[in-house]
Amino acid sequence: MFKLRHFLIIIICLSVCLPACLSACLSVSLDDVIIGAPLYMDRVKEQLQERGQVVVYLQRRHAPFLSRPDQSLTGFSLYGRFGSAVVALGDMDMDGYQDVAVGAPWSGDGGRGQVFVYLGNSNGLSAMPSQVIDSPLPSNRAAFGFTLRGGADIDGNGYPELWAELQLDKMKQPMARRTLLLSSNQPQETFKLSIRKEVGVACVNKTAYLRSEAEVRDKLSPIFITANISLLNTTQHAVLHGHTYAVAQTRIILDCGDDNLCVPDLRLSAEAASHSVFVGEDQSVLLWVSAENRGEGAYEAELFIHVPPHTHYQSTQGQRLVCVQRKENHTVVVTCDLGNPMRQGDKLKTGLLFSVGRLEEVESHICFKLRVRRYVIPTCLLLSTCLPLSPCL
Repeated sequence: MFKLRHFLIIIICLSVCLPACLSACLSVSLDDVIIGAPLYMDRVKEQLQERGQVVVYLQRRHAPFLSRPDQSLTGFSLYGRFGSAVVALGDMDMDGYQDVAVGAPWSGDGGRGQVFVYLGNSNGLSAMPSQVIDSPLPSNRAAFGFTLRGGADIDGNGYPELWAELQLDKMKQPMARRTLLLSSNQPQETFKLSIRKEVGVACVNKTAYLRSEAEVRDKLSPIFITANISLLNTTQHAVLHGHTYAVAQTRIILDCGDDNLCVPDLRLSAEAASHSVFVGEDQSVLLWVSAENRGEGAYEAELFIHVPPHTHYQSTQGQRLVCVQRKENHTVVVTCDLGNPMRQGDKLKTGLLFSVGRLEEVESHICFKLRVRRYVIPTCLLLSTCLPLSPCL
């Protein structure tokens, strides 16, 4: 039994948790001071470099600010003027601490300007930016990040609008994906999510199904499901913090017992319809091949026939198989599909017809080497059949 038509339910949830102490903390909050110094010279390897700096002074209850800053953040680009603009963004990640954006109008690629977003915490700001916004403008004359404004909620819902991109069977090419969404019969979908402040959670249910057994060749590798979250409008005064990309995986249930690991037991035999071939003329050679599986299902079971030089595959006789001929390391190999799966107890017998030429160049005999490969446990079964040469009468 091959369980392909079971449906897969995918639930995507985004949540924002408000700290229990948020209202109390805000009611007794202490204002801190952030100062930009865009011409700050930083000493790097005994040399002074203009990189800019932002310093943070934290207010303490019933005490003045310290003479030295509690935290210093230095720019990343030479002459980037990091700290030209500093703005409070509000509490974007809803952790109870204010977040900050810093402008560096000549930082980044080609000096076109960047804006760095730092998340607040109990010690001030994060040591590294949670997001870097590069200038979308082609010229460095625009001074992107020279002025900033934040803390605005454009649509008034308390949270930004989000794009969610769902991908099924991500590791496969689009046309080879084994799972499809029931609503669209497509392996991917992009949709909008809105998280309202009074709720704090947004969930979406998606139902997917697997293609029919005949359409699916790879029944063994995992099916990866990915979800990617991004801002619907990149001009919103918001950034995404934390994990915005998630990956999960599942597998197709095989008829292989509780461990879902198949151990096949394939048997292979072959014999030629004639006992010899004649030198001096092109001939047809018929090989009768028998295969049987006495174990658990053999997935992607294939028969490989390595044929002698100047030999070409023509057709099958009796029980028909799908066979193709190709070159492999300068030798001709015929590959036949034995079943996917070749189930326990399956038997087949077929005749493979070949044309053989230029036998006058052969010393004593020609050989056909047969090999069976099967999964889940990759194993090869080898067999060789040879025909002696006889003089042409």
